[in-house]
Amino acid sequence: MYEAIVKAIILSSNQCLPQSKFNRHAKPYWTPEVKKSYSLQREARRVCVLKGQPRGWHNESYAKYKRCKQNFVTTQKIAIENVEKYFNSQLIEAAECDSRLFWSLIKSRKNKRPSACTHLFYKNTSVREPGDILKVFTNYFRDVYSPLQCEHFDNDFKKLVEEKVKQLKIKNNSLERSGQGLNVINVITSNTTLADDIALAAISPNGPNKIERTDKIRHVGIQLNDKMTDNDKISVACKKAESSFYSLLSINIGTFHINPLTSASLVSKICIPKLLFGAELWNNLTKSNCMQLERFIRMAAKTIQRFPIRTRTDICLAMLGWKRIESEINLKKLMFLERLCNMPTSVLTKQIFNKRLALFSCRTDKCIQKGFIPDIIRIFSKYNLCNKK
Repeated sequence: MYEAIVKAIILSSNQCLPQSKFNRHAKPYWTPEVKKSYSLQREARRVCVLKGQPRGWHNESYAKYKRCKQNFVTTQKIAIENVEKYFNSQLIEAAECDSRLFWSLIKSRKNKRPSACTHLFYKNTSVREPGDILKVFTNYFRDVYSPLQCEHFDNDFKKLVEEKVKQLKIKNNSLERSGQGLNVINVITSNTTLADDIALAAISPNGPNKIERTDKIRHVGIQLNDKMTDNDKISVACKKAESSFYSLLSINIGTFHINPLTSASLVSKICIPKLLFGAELWNNLTKSNCMQLERFIRMAAKTIQRFPIRTRTDICLAMLGWKRIESEINLKKLMFLERLCNMPTSVLTKQIFNKRLALFSCRTDKCIQKGFIPDIIRIFSKYNLCNKK
């Protein structure tokens, strides 16, 4: 159906819109008058050269050549002004002041057809004025996108779909107003949407169906466990990054066939995002976790640069412009904070963030609290981003 519509539009445009062949060698301002004055200038110069190229206005051949040249310049300028509607003011100014820029602009436009429509034919109506063309185009697109009666259209199915959508909206509102589920302070979060997954959060099951307890679960690509530690997340992230890196090695990155900077760009765009997926919410990292992530960065940097395994890490990372893994994680946390701050207050995520921030500000035992907000405060202090006033 799509291909049929496209073919119909192309066929209609070919029949309704006038077309002309484009002459890439033509100069729109090169009128017969300009051509004649240019020929007179060339002839006068040829005579002047044959007479030894004399100088001074007292010499007849020299004076004639200068007059013909001035006449050619004047005629050319008048011709350019006559085609001003085809060229913008910048082009005209370049023709008068900078011949090199003028010819550069001419060359850049040679292979471009005019984009303005000067004639339109639709429904036995031919129009040429800009206002009339706009009205005809409006009527055309209104007809294209207006629903038409079709013998194959199923009105009963349409009503069924509309009714289902209406019921889903009612159920969704009922779920939010039910009060069931998990509350963050006083914000109800019974129905959360992350990426393309919808999750129902609750403290305990409520219903006749039994829900089996599990200590691990994968949600939106992140490994979660009941101990609230990041060990599983780090292990899964390292395995994914290493798998992607070894796949890249199979296409000869890290060899003399590909520049190390090119290899580093591929690793930065493919492997490191998998390594740090969800790092914005990592808040229980131990030194062992950081070292596990750091080992992958070091291994990748040394491999793609073909350095020995005992080469200094700071040299390997600096030559590729890479940061240490802790800096990369801090940067992702700050970028996530920027997105949270720019969210409208009506968004559920922004409401939870504001509540947790207010709770953190009121607590006196801040040292034992863990989470995104304490990490952000620590990063602000580390890089001197806090307002000392």
